[in-house]
Amino acid sequence: MTAPTDRATSDDTARVDRIEHRNRVLTFTVIALAVVVVVLGGWVIYNLVGGTSTSEAEQAIDAYNTAWEEQDPEALLAVVTDDFLEEYHWYTQLGDQLSVGSESWGAASAASYAATTDYRIELSGEAIVVGDGPWFVSVTESQTGGGFHYEGTAGYVVVDDDGTLKVARKSWIGSRQPVTG
Repeated sequence: MTAPTDRATSDDTARVDRIEHRNRVLTFTVIALAVVVVVLGGWVIYNLVGGTSTSEAEQAIDAYNTAWEEQDPEALLAVVTDDFLEEYHWYTQLGDQLSVGSESWGAASAASYAATTDYRIELSGEAIVVGDGPWFVSVTESQTGGGFHYEGTAGYVVVDDDGTLKVARKSWIGSRQPVTG
């Protein structure tokens, strides 16, 4: 038969194990909550002190499109990076004929083209903005200019260039049809 002290020791050991387990769980929970509070506090401070908002990335795109519409090469060069790249990929359907093409150009060519081509750009729907520098922005876009009407999706890359948000790249894909009439 077991001595009463042995039995009491077993029960005590089981209780101590349960208490230690509960303490580990509570300690882990407190540490996890502390980390969450610190991260959220940092995020709030970052946004209050000078974090870039999504709307600022969209404002950079608006300035870019406005420079095109106003045929202002200086304004265009002011809102794009030095290594800016613009590219278009399209398909054209004329009757039974389907053609696919693409073009790309850098900042200087874009500014030259903007000065001589009357473009109208209309964004539709909500822009989808992803990232926290650089920002990737996707938007549905309609354009008319250079004798063509474009319907498609534009993807922009907006970067912080020495404290100023600028467009580093625009990639467009969609339909390009000749303007008739």
